Amino acid sequence: MRDYYRIYDHLGTGAFGEVRKCVYKENMKDRRSSLKSYRAVKILSKAYMEEKEKRIFLNEVSVMSKLDHPSIMRMHHYFEDTKRYMLVTDICNGGELFSLIRERKKFETKEAAIIIKQILSAVKYMHDNGVVHRDLKPENIMLESKGDFNDLKIIDFGTAKSFKPE
Repeated sequence: MRDYYRIYDHLGTGAFGEVRKCVYKENMKDRRSSLKSYRAVKILSKAYMEEKEKRIFLNEVSVMSKLDHPSIMRMHHYFEDTKRYMLVTDICNGGELFSLIRERKKFETKEAAIIIKQILSAVKYMHDNGVVHRDLKPENIMLESKGDFNDLKIIDFGTAKSFKPE
Protein backbone atom coordinates (compact mmCIF):
# COMPACT_ATOMS: atom_id res chain seq x y z
CA MET A 1 0.00 0.00 0.00
CA ARG A 2 2.71 2.47 0.97
CA ASP A 3 4.43 1.80 -2.37
CA TYR A 4 1.43 3.38 -4.12
CA TYR A 5 -0.02 5.84 -1.60
CA ARG A 6 1.06 8.43 0.92
CA ILE A 7 -1.30 8.30 3.90
CA TYR A 8 -2.45 11.52 5.57
CA ASP A 9 -5.18 12.75 7.89
CA HIS A 10 -7.54 10.66 9.94
CA LEU A 11 -11.10 11.07 8.57
CA GLY A 12 -13.10 8.76 10.81
CA THR A 13 -13.27 5.67 12.98
CA GLY A 14 -15.49 2.62 12.68
CA ALA A 15 -16.08 -0.62 14.56
CA PHE A 16 -13.16 -2.44 12.91
CA GLY A 17 -10.73 0.30 11.97
CA GLU A 18 -10.34 3.77 10.55
CA VAL A 19 -10.62 5.86 7.40
CA ARG A 20 -7.75 8.12 6.37
CA LYS A 21 -7.04 10.52 3.55
CA CYS A 22 -4.36 9.39 1.12
CA VAL A 23 -2.87 10.50 -2.17
CA TYR A 24 -1.85 8.34 -5.10
CA LYS A 25 1.92 8.70 -5.55
CA GLU A 26 1.73 8.44 -9.37
CA ASN A 27 0.01 11.83 -9.37
CA MET A 28 2.80 13.36 -7.29
CA LYS A 29 5.66 12.53 -9.69
CA ASP A 30 5.25 15.59 -11.90
CA ARG A 31 6.49 18.47 -9.72
CA ARG A 32 4.95 21.03 -12.10
CA SER A 33 1.49 19.60 -11.65
CA SER A 34 -0.69 20.77 -8.80
CA LEU A 35 -2.92 17.72 -9.30
CA LYS A 36 -3.22 15.73 -6.13
CA SER A 37 -5.62 12.84 -6.38
CA TYR A 38 -6.88 12.57 -2.82
CA ARG A 39 -8.67 9.38 -1.95
CA ALA A 40 -9.95 7.66 1.16
CA VAL A 41 -8.48 4.45 2.52
CA LYS A 42 -10.55 2.26 4.81
CA ILE A 43 -8.14 0.30 7.03
CA LEU A 44 -9.75 -2.61 8.85
CA SER A 45 -8.09 -4.75 11.48
CA LYS A 46 -8.71 -8.46 10.90
CA ALA A 47 -8.19 -9.14 14.62
CA TYR A 48 -11.49 -7.48 15.55
CA MET A 49 -13.56 -9.01 12.76
CA GLU A 50 -15.58 -12.21 12.99
CA GLU A 51 -15.67 -14.47 9.92
CA LYS A 52 -19.11 -13.08 9.00
CA GLU A 53 -17.80 -9.49 8.97
CA LYS A 54 -14.82 -10.57 6.86
CA ARG A 55 -17.17 -12.22 4.34
CA ILE A 56 -19.33 -9.08 4.18
CA PHE A 57 -16.29 -6.89 3.60
CA LEU A 58 -14.82 -9.18 0.94
CA ASN A 59 -18.23 -9.25 -0.77
CA GLU A 60 -18.17 -5.45 -0.82
CA VAL A 61 -14.71 -5.50 -2.43
CA SER A 62 -15.84 -8.07 -5.00
CA VAL A 63 -18.95 -6.09 -5.96
CA MET A 64 -17.20 -2.71 -6.07
CA SER A 65 -14.45 -4.08 -8.30
CA LYS A 66 -17.07 -4.64 -11.03
CA LEU A 67 -18.50 -1.11 -10.94
CA ASP A 68 -17.39 2.11 -12.61
CA HIS A 69 -20.06 4.80 -12.70
CA PRO A 70 -19.90 8.53 -11.82
CA SER A 71 -22.58 8.14 -9.11
CA ILE A 72 -21.06 5.07 -7.45
CA MET A 73 -18.10 5.29 -5.09
CA ARG A 74 -15.18 3.91 -7.05
CA MET A 75 -12.76 1.38 -5.64
CA HIS A 76 -9.27 2.34 -6.82
CA HIS A 77 -7.20 -0.33 -5.08
CA TYR A 78 -7.51 -3.13 -2.58
CA PHE A 79 -4.67 -4.37 -0.40
CA GLU A 80 -4.47 -7.07 2.24
CA ASP A 81 -1.75 -8.18 4.61
CA THR A 82 -1.77 -10.60 7.54
CA LYS A 83 -3.29 -8.03 9.92
CA ARG A 84 -5.37 -5.65 7.80
CA TYR A 85 -7.63 -5.04 4.85
CA MET A 86 -7.13 -1.72 3.03
CA LEU A 87 -9.70 -0.43 0.56
CA VAL A 88 -8.88 2.75 -1.40
CA THR A 89 -11.93 4.60 -2.73
CA ASP A 90 -13.09 8.02 -3.87
CA ILE A 91 -13.16 10.58 -1.09
CA CYS A 92 -16.46 12.28 -0.32
CA ASN A 93 -16.11 15.35 1.87
CA GLY A 94 -19.72 16.49 1.67
CA GLY A 95 -21.35 14.11 4.12
CA GLU A 96 -24.47 12.01 3.71
CA LEU A 97 -27.45 12.93 1.56
CA PHE A 98 -29.50 12.12 4.69
CA SER A 99 -27.86 15.04 6.54
CA LEU A 100 -28.57 17.41 3.66
CA ILE A 101 -32.22 16.32 3.60
CA ARG A 102 -32.55 16.92 7.36
CA GLU A 103 -30.82 20.29 7.07
CA ARG A 104 -32.75 21.58 4.05
CA LYS A 105 -36.11 19.92 4.89
CA LYS A 106 -37.37 20.52 1.32
CA PHE A 107 -36.00 20.80 -2.20
CA GLU A 108 -37.14 22.54 -5.31
CA THR A 109 -38.44 20.17 -8.00
CA LYS A 110 -35.39 20.82 -10.18
CA GLU A 111 -33.02 20.01 -7.29
CA ALA A 112 -34.88 16.79 -6.45
CA ALA A 113 -34.78 15.80 -10.13
CA ILE A 114 -30.98 16.23 -10.20
CA ILE A 115 -30.64 13.96 -7.15
CA ILE A 116 -33.05 11.30 -8.39
CA LYS A 117 -31.55 11.25 -11.89
CA GLN A 118 -28.11 10.40 -10.47
CA ILE A 119 -29.49 7.69 -8.19
CA LEU A 120 -31.61 6.08 -10.91
CA SER A 121 -28.74 6.22 -13.40
CA ALA A 122 -26.52 4.36 -10.90
CA VAL A 123 -29.23 1.81 -10.08
CA LYS A 124 -29.82 1.10 -13.78
CA TYR A 125 -26.06 0.71 -14.30
CA MET A 126 -25.81 -1.69 -11.35
CA HIS A 127 -28.75 -3.78 -12.55
CA ASP A 128 -27.44 -3.83 -16.12
CA ASN A 129 -24.16 -5.18 -14.69
CA GLY A 130 -25.72 -7.82 -12.47
CA VAL A 131 -25.54 -6.06 -9.11
CA VAL A 132 -28.33 -5.25 -6.69
CA HIS A 133 -27.40 -2.91 -3.80
CA ARG A 134 -30.01 -4.08 -1.26
CA ASP A 135 -29.45 -1.21 1.20
CA LEU A 136 -30.07 1.94 -0.80
CA LYS A 137 -31.06 4.80 1.53
CA PRO A 138 -30.03 8.45 2.01
CA GLU A 139 -27.44 7.40 4.62
CA ASN A 140 -25.66 5.35 1.91
CA ILE A 141 -25.46 8.21 -0.57
CA MET A 142 -22.61 10.66 -0.08
CA LEU A 143 -22.02 14.17 -1.41
CA GLU A 144 -18.70 14.76 -3.11
CA SER A 145 -18.53 18.21 -1.50
CA LYS A 146 -20.49 19.98 1.23
CA GLY A 147 -23.97 21.13 0.21
CA ASP A 148 -23.46 20.17 -3.45
CA PHE A 149 -25.98 17.55 -4.56
CA ASN A 150 -24.78 17.68 -8.19
CA ASP A 151 -22.23 14.92 -7.58
CA LEU A 152 -23.54 12.07 -5.44
CA LYS A 153 -21.89 8.70 -4.76
CA ILE A 154 -23.67 5.52 -3.67
CA ILE A 155 -21.65 3.72 -0.98
CA ASP A 156 -21.80 0.64 1.28
CA PHE A 157 -21.98 -2.46 -0.89
CA GLY A 158 -21.64 -4.87 2.04
CA THR A 159 -25.08 -6.42 1.51
CA ALA A 160 -25.04 -6.16 -2.30
CA LYS A 161 -25.51 -9.30 -4.38
CA SER A 162 -24.45 -10.23 -7.87
CA PHE A 163 -26.89 -11.84 -10.28
CA LYS A 164 -26.92 -12.85 -13.94
CA PRO A 165 -28.60 -10.06 -15.91
CA GLU A 166 -30.99 -11.22 -18.63
